[in-house]
Amino acid sequence: RRAREALQASGLVGPERVPEHRLLFCSTPEGKVAVVRQVEPDLHADADIATVQELARFRHRVLLIREAQGGGSSWAATVNQASSLADHFAEARKEA
Repeated sequence: RRAREALQASGLVGPERVPEHRLLFCSTPEGKVAVVRQVEPDLHADADIATVQELARFRHRVLLIREAQGGGSSWAATVNQASSLADHFAEARKEA
């Protein structure tokens, strides 16, 4: 519930954005990996490093959400990092 509310408050969900009926949520890391592998979304955003590492093995495009960026971690080419979804999309708009 909090994740949905945060997405709505950020303006990322709604008309001309991600339709609310396209959002999927899971409560376990295993469930997240299973759903992402089945649905094959354009982007999966997650704050759990273990989930991101598992999905990177299967070459899914993943966004790791974490406050402290940088620092020695080596990620697959399909993994990007941002401090929030809003920051990720703002940066993507700058690059477009």
